[in-house]
Parts: sequence; structure tokens; C-alpha cells
Amino acid sequence: MTERLYYDQTYLRAFDAAALQIETRGDGVWLLLDRSAFYPTSGGQPFDTGVIRWQGGEARVCDVEADARGVWHRLEGG
Repeated sequence: MTERLYYDQTYLRAFDAAALQIETRGDGVWLLLDRSAFYPTSGGQPFDTGVIRWQGGEARVCDVEADARGVWHRLEGG
């Protein structure tokens, strides 16, 4: 389950997190993090955008969704 940082820290712009799971779906690569400041699409409010960086690379977040497992981040590219 993802710790939802955006509930208590609405202006947070950088955070550390660990990848819990990576899934390749028909619409791209999705990353489940143990904590996230990216607000998912909800009730008509659009999702947050930004960049996820790791040692040796980075990817733009182009969609954010939540389910029972946590907050998922769709990454641009493969």
C-alpha cells in the first residue's frame, strides 16, 4: 500500500520512495511506489505530473491512478 504524502504535504515537490512493483500494460509501464506525492485522478480532479528519477535514469509521469494496492504512476516511454 502506498503512503499518500499529498494528504498532509500538499506542496511537497520532492520525495524519496521505493518501487514496490512494475507492470507493463497495454497503455504503458506502470510503477507502484511505497509512498507518493503524486495526486491520482479523482472526482474530476486531474492527476499530478512530474518526473521520477532513479540512479541512471528518469521518466516523466504521464498518468497517476489509485486502486486497492496503492498509487500507480504511468511512465512515459518504455
